Amino acid sequence: MDTNAQAFLSHALNSAIQSFGERRSSALSRETLMKASREAILQIAEKHLQGVPVALFATGGLARGELFPFSDLDILLLTQESPNDATLAAVKAFMNEIWVLGPEIGHSVRSVSQAIHQADKDITVLTSLFDRVFYFGSEALKEELGAAFNARFDANAFISKKIAERQARLARFGKTPFIFEPHLKEGAGGFRDAHFATWCAKAAGLSLVVTSRDSDAVFTLEESKAWREALNVLADIRFGLHVLSKRSQNVLTYALRKPLAELLGIDEATLIARQRGAARTIARLTEIALSAILKTLFARQSLPLKSIDDTFYEIGSVLEAKNPSGNETFWKTFELMRHRTSMTRLGPEALRFVAQITPDALTDKQPFKALISDFEGVSAFLSFMHETGALTRVIPAFTRIEGFSQGEIFHTHTVDDHTLEVVNQIEAIANTEAADKENPLTLALGDIDEPATLIFAALMHDIGKADRGRHEITGEAIAREIAPAFGFDEAETEDIAFLVRNHLLMSLTAQAEDFTDPETLLAFAKTVATPARLNALYVLTVADIRATNTSIWNTWKGTLLASLYLETLASLSQAAPVTRQSLLGKRAKAARELVIQSGTPETAIAAFWATLPDAFFARLSAQTIAFITQSLATHKTPGVFTSAIEGTRALSVVVYERDADGLFLKMLAFLSSQSLSVLSAQIFTTEDGFALDTFILEDVRNREPTSVQAFLEEHFLAALETPVAPRTSRARFSRKADYFLLAPDVKIEPSDKSATTINVEIRAKDRLGLLYDFAKVLTQRGFALKSAKIMTMETVVEDRFEIKALDSCEEIDLKGLKAAILKAVA
Repeated sequence: MDTNAQAFLSHALNSAIQSFGERRSSALSRETLMKASREAILQIAEKHLQGVPVALFATGGLARGELFPFSDLDILLLTQESPNDATLAAVKAFMNEIWVLGPEIGHSVRSVSQAIHQADKDITVLTSLFDRVFYFGSEALKEELGAAFNARFDANAFISKKIAERQARLARFGKTPFIFEPHLKEGAGGFRDAHFATWCAKAAGLSLVVTSRDSDAVFTLEESKAWREALNVLADIRFGLHVLSKRSQNVLTYALRKPLAELLGIDEATLIARQRGAARTIARLTEIALSAILKTLFARQSLPLKSIDDTFYEIGSVLEAKNPSGNETFWKTFELMRHRTSMTRLGPEALRFVAQITPDALTDKQPFKALISDFEGVSAFLSFMHETGALTRVIPAFTRIEGFSQGEIFHTHTVDDHTLEVVNQIEAIANTEAADKENPLTLALGDIDEPATLIFAALMHDIGKADRGRHEITGEAIAREIAPAFGFDEAETEDIAFLVRNHLLMSLTAQAEDFTDPETLLAFAKTVATPARLNALYVLTVADIRATNTSIWNTWKGTLLASLYLETLASLSQAAPVTRQSLLGKRAKAARELVIQSGTPETAIAAFWATLPDAFFARLSAQTIAFITQSLATHKTPGVFTSAIEGTRALSVVVYERDADGLFLKMLAFLSSQSLSVLSAQIFTTEDGFALDTFILEDVRNREPTSVQAFLEEHFLAALETPVAPRTSRARFSRKADYFLLAPDVKIEPSDKSATTINVEIRAKDRLGLLYDFAKVLTQRGFALKSAKIMTMETVVEDRFEIKALDSCEEIDLKGLKAAILKAVA
């Protein structure tokens, strides 16, 4: 085979990469690649296709003049309807040499009728034909394809399909330019957005950017300049990604940030700022282009201009403005978009007006409160304000979190994107939970009188994350300062400040604290203070968790939060002061009534309860106390008792066995060997020497709960007689986990309950057997585990334990204990 073309292109690639390294700019290198690729393809075409009745076209990036070191080369080879053997042989020889040219080749060999037929069925093929550039061969076939294509091409239908395609693409790759690892090609504000705008403008017969030959374009001169500069920035970054990865790499991963910044001769922060600034520009100008194109198409269809007032008019689904200016016009723009469902986008002049107005020009911000005073449609509306740049003009503090990456494994969004998703989840709760009258969320939502307070608090809840330290405290100060300007009175401002400061409190109390303990519940109720604040905090908490990451929300967490909400609401609703004793008395009474209803004699209840420690009644709910009492009061023999937790796949398991050294460790070994993850554990010892331990379990293998229940009831106790090796497999971690999961962190401090009681907090990567390894350390060092609260967020655990020294006389070595735990959970 003649290797001239292959060697030529390989040399050009090396030269382009070398030039990029020296210049730290890709413009000349991309031009080199384009010229070399075209010449190499033409060299092979002239060798094999000279005089053959075929037409060769460039498509894709090759047609657009947009090549990077490891880009595919896309071509279309057009033949006659029934090519003869000589033609087929020539095509085969051409393709054989093209395939080994070096780059990946995307190719199709079709007749004119086949190409048109495929284009009718597939928007990608249609776009490829729309983009085509003639390279070589039969002028007759070139003209035949052009005539057939033009005869069937429908600009309106094409643009409609491209809009739908773009919506699907952004739903997959992210609707915001500010994501953790942006896709430079397919993501919002990436190259595909630029292609989309170019295709739609071309289909409508418009020029997208101002050129020296054509001053009449969709973009203004200033916008055209910004568009080109943004594309050059993205091109430099994309070129560098290819060079570093030695493949077609289009995602700016966290791991590539630092080496790419070094390659470009800038620091990492500058790289991210440039990428996000360019992506924001492309995304904003794409919206302006689409609005201008649609406005033009609607006018061509002779759709009527519906005048709204002296400034605004509606054409098709576009709201446009004539010479817009000032505070009142700004708010009128968004009032119309909020309440007129027929309008789906702003016209180019309205968009430019919104982009150019400054926060200082918005002297009156009180209309914003009215715009967020209804749950219905508020999520899409605020997202629309954010996409147009209006939200940061209304709330300048929002720029603090715009595109701000969260250095936490369990967050999948940037802070601004997460914040808007919280609003979306609040609206979803309002829409979906309302149908379930028994759902506690329905009860909470029904008692929220002013949605604007909750929505504004949601917008503010993470506003402090751009600063170091506790973001909820920073956020509270910001919210308290700016809320009055939006028309919130003193009481509403205090409620907003409360929600921002305490937006993590309910989640932590439900998942990490033992809220069945009256002291914990009373402390939480004291902080919340009123049912109204509890209602808002409950809804905000659920929305916040759901918006953080779909994988960390589950029905068990929902059950915990609902239980805490109902317990606290009952406490706050009582006229008489609530005390620890009154709560314990109420719990015992409720449990007794449940047990009596099952037919258990009161004498048996009293006798069984006499063997139980006070902590049993403080740490367990009335329902759990009743379940255990029903199971054991009349026949106190060793056993395992299980029940499914309604609405979840979690199981409640009670183990009653004669106490012995190492018993709890054996339990944990057995559970981990069966792939059962412990969500919560409570450990009790009765007065007559029995271990009474309760677990909330989740099956890692997702088996049918009833089969797991039957297995545990039959085999658990027997397994404790012979030691079982625990299963200690690690979870699979994402790239983001590797970036943000630091070394395990262990905190140890004495409890105020007694001198021998210690509180332990662990933050580490989750894995099966972690709790076993921790308990093994306790056993070896003379401690007993009294209670465990397990909180898992994606692949991170934040666990809290209460442990007790078995030897009350020996001085506790906290430093040595911490070192041993750190080693065990690493």
